Amino acid sequence: MRESWPHNLSKRYFKLRFLNVVLRLAATGGKFLLVIFLLKFLDSKDYAVYILMIASVGYIIFPLGLEFYTYSCREIVSATPAARTFYIKNQFVVYLFSYIVFLPIIISIFVFELLPWKIIYWFYFILIFEHLNQEVYRLLIALSEQLQASIILFIRQGLWPFLLIIMFLSEFVDKTLHAVLAVWGGVSLVAFFLGLTVLSKHIKDLAKARVDKSWILRGLKVSLPFLISTAGVNGVLVIDKYIVEFNHSLEYLASYSLYLSISLSLMLIIDAWIVQFTYQKMIILVNQNDFLALRKAGSLMIYSIIFISVIHAIILFSLLATVIEWTGKKYLVRNHEIIYYLVTYSIINALSLMPHCVLYALKFDKWLTVTGFLNLPIFLTVSYSLYLINFENAVPLSLLLTAFFSFVTKFVGYKLKIQKAESFFVSTNKTLSG
Repeated sequence: MRESWPHNLSKRYFKLRFLNVVLRLAATGGKFLLVIFLLKFLDSKDYAVYILMIASVGYIIFPLGLEFYTYSCREIVSATPAARTFYIKNQFVVYLFSYIVFLPIIISIFVFELLPWKIIYWFYFILIFEHLNQEVYRLLIALSEQLQASIILFIRQGLWPFLLIIMFLSEFVDKTLHAVLAVWGGVSLVAFFLGLTVLSKHIKDLAKARVDKSWILRGLKVSLPFLISTAGVNGVLVIDKYIVEFNHSLEYLASYSLYLSISLSLMLIIDAWIVQFTYQKMIILVNQNDFLALRKAGSLMIYSIIFISVIHAIILFSLLATVIEWTGKKYLVRNHEIIYYLVTYSIINALSLMPHCVLYALKFDKWLTVTGFLNLPIFLTVSYSLYLINFENAVPLSLLLTAFFSFVTKFVGYKLKIQKAESFFVSTNKTLSG
């Protein structure tokens, strides 16, 4: 009897996952140390600009990519080498047209003075290569190159903070915002070419692969709902910082950004240890109509997320006092209650990954789209209501409540849709046998 996937894990598979997590932890540690060092060495205005730039770049790469990977990566997972080349080429054609349309519009960020003009060149350079790196990373995951993808991600997200910290401490560069952006941009460029080198192994006869407008249009129809959903989900983690900046002091913004970065490290770990290895298997299980194994994979995923979340919280709160003391920033102590909201928010977000992955594998995209899209209006409504009653931590609590809404709706969708898929499969088999 064939052993179901969750129990069929080799030593090599565990080693790969372990190395993947180690690299993610190193990348997370680098980002965390960078936030701490910049908080200590940059002045408040430059630190605020850095935080807002990270949020803006992190958000804009989604409309630049049009979430087209949600269509192409599902095709690539089970495609032949020749078909993979076709999919990858057409995917990057989509990005080329996206750049032509969106890059000129993005300058409005500077026109409306959301960010200062002095960083515009670095902003565009970093934005383009962060987006390209993100897409190459996703392709490598779809091509089962998880370890190589994590190594490059570590270089892109974890190595440059360590390099910058060494440069700061050795006084090799001045402790300025421009030095931060220069190192970030340079390492992002290097990471892109490394990723391209790994990706090229899966590309055969690129020049011969044709550009298929009909395939691209089909992909855009599939990815557009995901783009709408992502705009809602990720828009929350951009607008939140602008709301905080508008309603609070720069010290509160610094506290909020630090505690949010610490809390969201949980998502990076879970993505490395669980999601990267699970969503592909779920897609395969759906293609095999093995819904019992799919349910088991979902249960295993939830238990794993709970276990990792508990360990993460214990380590976080054990080290927090030491970190605050080292920075010498007393306002971190005054605003310490923020972290309790944000850790809870991160755990709820992590738990919602299980129903999200199952719904994605089942191709019930509309449910994910509606749920994701509603995140932003719910967040804005709750934030506004809490500010009306002068609730100090309106944004952190709004994040938590929005995440709870997302978890509940996705879990309800998971229960309904997996039952629907099972019923359809059973009825189809009866019809065929009859």
